[in-house]
Amino acid sequence: MRRTAGLIWSLLIGLSLCGCVEVRTYVGPRGTVSEEVRISVPQRFADGVRVITERLLGSGWKVRVDGKGEVWSVTAWRKFSSHPEGRPMPGVIMRFKRVNHWLRATYQLEVHYNPKELFETELEQAALVNVRPTVYIYMPGSIRPDQSNVEPNETGLIALQLDPLKPATIRLTSVGILWWRVGILLIAIGILIFAVAPYIPRIISWLRPTQIRVVEE
Repeated sequence: MRRTAGLIWSLLIGLSLCGCVEVRTYVGPRGTVSEEVRISVPQRFADGVRVITERLLGSGWKVRVDGKGEVWSVTAWRKFSSHPEGRPMPGVIMRFKRVNHWLRATYQLEVHYNPKELFETELEQAALVNVRPTVYIYMPGSIRPDQSNVEPNETGLIALQLDPLKPATIRLTSVGILWWRVGILLIAIGILIFAVAPYIPRIISWLRPTQIRVVEE
């Protein structure tokens, strides 16, 4: 218990001195998610923050410490599937849905965050009172603001700051082109043109109106 409390104090002190946390989520067209959590802390607290990060996030995550100078980065990352549902860490649920149309697809993502499942003790919660993580979510295609509860900063990207002690729900809808279907369509059109090309002069002659010449004697 003493060791756990000491590690949490390392996280508390490290975040209070720097307080820079970034979460980047890359969503693929089939629901595969690559997620990265990066925490900037003073070098002397980096190892303690790494250990407590591994404990909080749970299994399936890879964590490394790197940097130069006084400020170091503790980076955790993993890949998982959110189709139809994924739970990358305690307190986070992701649900992904894809609907194919003729030459495009609609992608829907829901992210539900419950801090009580991630930070169970008052000491852990105290470490994040003044921290506002910046969350980036990259969606395939272009995000539809009218069907999302977050305004996109760019075509397929949202960036927002969240309170880690408050529950949150993010709903995103994006639309993208199914390029493989476009490719098949272009190939089919090319084959059709190649097959019909030898008959084009004959077709033109058939379509050309017949001219009647009147010869006067």
